[in-house]
Amino acid sequence: MSDTLNLMRRKKDACTKIQKVVGIMKIIAASQIKDCQRSAQASENYYGNIKTALSAFLKKLGKVELKRIALAPSTGAIIFGTDQGLVGPFNDILARFVATSLKEKEEKKVFVIGERMGGVLEGQGVHVDHVYPMPRSAKEIPSTVHELMLDLSSLIDYERRPTFFLFHNRSVPGVLLEPVSTKVLPLDEVWKAELRQTVWPTHMIAEILESDEIALVQLLREYLFAAFARSLAESMACENLVRFLSMQKAEKNINETVADLTVNINMERQSVIDAELFDVISDFSALSEESSGHSDGNYLIY
Repeated sequence: MSDTLNLMRRKKDACTKIQKVVGIMKIIAASQIKDCQRSAQASENYYGNIKTALSAFLKKLGKVELKRIALAPSTGAIIFGTDQGLVGPFNDILARFVATSLKEKEEKKVFVIGERMGGVLEGQGVHVDHVYPMPRSAKEIPSTVHELMLDLSSLIDYERRPTFFLFHNRSVPGVLLEPVSTKVLPLDEVWKAELRQTVWPTHMIAEILESDEIALVQLLREYLFAAFARSLAESMACENLVRFLSMQKAEKNINETVADLTVNINMERQSVIDAELFDVISDFSALSEESSGHSDGNYLIY
């Protein structure tokens, strides 16, 4: 058997093994997309409930000094990136968007989800104050956000009114990667006016059991928790969609390579068979001629 045929068969075996790995990764990415989308929807529902509760709170108490509830630096940002590979320019696109958005902000504190994202941001000139590891699945989103909230709780300040942003990638129809920012603070008059337009779903408005300030702080913490969880879930859904499409493209290329190798192996094998048949025929012809020539000059006498 020719060395070329053996080499092509080894290549095909290697491609087949990679094909199986890619198929498994594609299934995992598809499953993660569904889980993250469900988590994002759940966070959105909870976010809506908290906004409704805050709306009822404001309507019942009238003017509330929300300006005393704020996070400490003048500008804060949470950036949701990724630690995983096979996502193309996922981190790079978002990092450029963040660097441009925060360029004019002098005093800022930056929190990053995803160690790779932290390095990319530093390369864009954005100083990162703290980096958190990425959740491995949608089930770990609450624990990651809880850890983030614990760190942010030490930044609660009652005098200053900062601006606080969330940055992440999302997928929308026609656009695979779209970097977006969400302003969650300050709790200004525009924000309060939007809340007051929210309609309570029943005629009985909920009662406040705690003191006004304690209830307000708890509601605002839940509001931030839901906003963080929603952004992280949307980012992870987008990330896994990019990975799924990458695996899909890789799977297509591998399938084409395996098909080409199969054709080439069959052709090479046929060539080997033809060569062997030609050798057999040539040897048989030579033996026949030799036998015929030998019998013409010699006769056996009994």
